[in-house]
This record gives sequence, C-alpha cells and structure tokens, in this order.
Amino acid sequence: MQKAIEKIPRYLMTIVVTGVIYYMTLFPKPFGDVRIGLFPGADKVAHGLMFAAFAFCLHLDLNRGLSRPGRFVGLTLAVSIAFGGAIELAQKLMALGRSAEWLDWAADTVGAAVGLWLSVQLLKKMESSNG
Repeated sequence: MQKAIEKIPRYLMTIVVTGVIYYMTLFPKPFGDVRIGLFPGADKVAHGLMFAAFAFCLHLDLNRGLSRPGRFVGLTLAVSIAFGGAIELAQKLMALGRSAEWLDWAADTVGAAVGLWLSVQLLKKMESSNG
C-alpha cells in the first residue's frame, strides 16, 4: 500500500478530492437534470464522505516523506473544518440555487474527523511495517 501511495504525486489526491468537492457543492446542478431518489439525510452522508476523503488525503499528503509520520493532525482538522465552512458560506453568497446549512457543515466536520482518524491508523500501520 505504501509503495502505491508513494507513486502518486504529492498533493494530487488532495487536489482531485478538492475539485470533486467544489463541483459537487458549488455547481447548481452537479448531476444535470437527472433526479436521484435518495433516503432522507443522504446529502449529510455525502458531505461526510467527501470531507472524510479530503481529510484522509490531506493528512497523508502532509505526512509524506517524514521520518516520523502522524504529525499535522490539528492542522488537517482545522483546514478541513474551515474548508467545510467556506463551502457553506460560498453557497449562501453565490446565490446559484444551493443552500447553506449548519447541518452540512456539521456533517463535513464529522466526516473530516473520521477521515483523519483513518489516515492516522494507516500511517501507524505503515510505520510499524517499516520499523
């Protein structure tokens, strides 16, 4: 797994996930006119998953090449929470048919915490297999 991650250019994962988040959250109709029937609260699950991926990738990218990985936990969480808040503010200010919601930001925050935790666990596993 570590070799596969090392082959990906640094920050590419984070950039791709960030682009997907921008598209999914800021474009007025990210799926065009296609209507997808989902369960109530599915958008909160989607927010959580997007920000779990963001925090996971950002934390891995920040820790690449460090002799003792696992740093930048606070920075990763702070950037993830700020990014989620910025998205919600942008939705409110842009007036493109998207709505800003506190619960979306909460889902972003919870997802970021989960993604960060998963990244920390992966880094520990990779460090123990190297050591």
